[in-house]
Amino acid sequence: MTTVRHKLFLMGASLMLVSGGVITIAVLPVQAATITANVKQGEKVGSVEMPYTLVTTKDGPQRVYWESKAPQSLTSDQINDTDFVAKFVSDYPTLGNLFQDPGLQKTLNELMDKVNRANRQDSLIDFVVSTSDDNGLSASDYAKRIVQSITQQSWIVSRLAQYKTNAKTFKEIQKDYQENFRPLIEALPDDEDGNKENLLQQSDFLFNTEESTLDTNASRFISMFKTGMFLSSYSDAQLAEIDPDASAAQMSQILQQPLSKYLHPQADGTLQIDGLLLSGLMAYSTIMPDPIVPNPTPTPDPNPSTSQAVTVKYVDQQGKALAPTATLTGKLGGAYHAQAAKIELPGH
Repeated sequence: MTTVRHKLFLMGASLMLVSGGVITIAVLPVQAATITANVKQGEKVGSVEMPYTLVTTKDGPQRVYWESKAPQSLTSDQINDTDFVAKFVSDYPTLGNLFQDPGLQKTLNELMDKVNRANRQDSLIDFVVSTSDDNGLSASDYAKRIVQSITQQSWIVSRLAQYKTNAKTFKEIQKDYQENFRPLIEALPDDEDGNKENLLQQSDFLFNTEESTLDTNASRFISMFKTGMFLSSYSDAQLAEIDPDASAAQMSQILQQPLSKYLHPQADGTLQIDGLLLSGLMAYSTIMPDPIVPNPTPTPDPNPSTSQAVTVKYVDQQGKALAPTATLTGKLGGAYHAQAAKIELPGH
């Protein structure tokens, strides 16, 4: 039976490996922020959204919840109700099994506590590094690894699905593998756990061999990936549309967001933690995202337009002219300054 092991992104980092029927999902923190959300520092977390996989298509972003029949969020009161949590875990074992160590209740409480104490305008990577026991990687290294991992997952599952749906031939996929994907794996740094070597061996087994090997194993590996990505409801045709470059670009943008981006104000004045944090930032895309364009600093107009002339009249209470009128012009939106006229009145 396929076993799915999932680590919260707060707890560590690893590449996605497929070995012996076990899928380990990459769970890596993120990089610096450039966008802020309307979240005040003093607001407290009152609920946590349940984990989901993000899939972006031409129809927009879609949240595929890992347990579709479960409530989409849990409140702080529910999380701290031991009887409620026990029944929740029993009713929805998919979520209960994923968070059985250290337990769903403790996991969610620790996450809420860390968010409550964090600076909401800090980047997500700053939040992760400051609350993680594993500080061996820099923010840029974490960001690089998670983008690499998403690229690898997206390439493998999309190419397997493209083969099964006859969208691409074995020769086309093998050529793409040899010229593009394998060099990406070879460029990865070596590690003590042998992740790079394992990934190379598994990838070569599927894509750098005879077509009969891929034909025999494609369906099994697609099934494993669907389980690991929590996309069991997706057809092979839908998986075939996943774009590795688009997924990497989307993830790069996700990594730019501040912690406040993942905190959603609720009607009762509390905040809800986005379920993407619980999923380990599991996100894929079929289309390239629009670029994030920062708000530019306005450039002064070298040739400012002038407004319609303003006429200044000097009259007495009966409307009789006391001095010649004056006409003023200036830059649109600018201030007008009229000087007091020197008026000579008869008998004064």
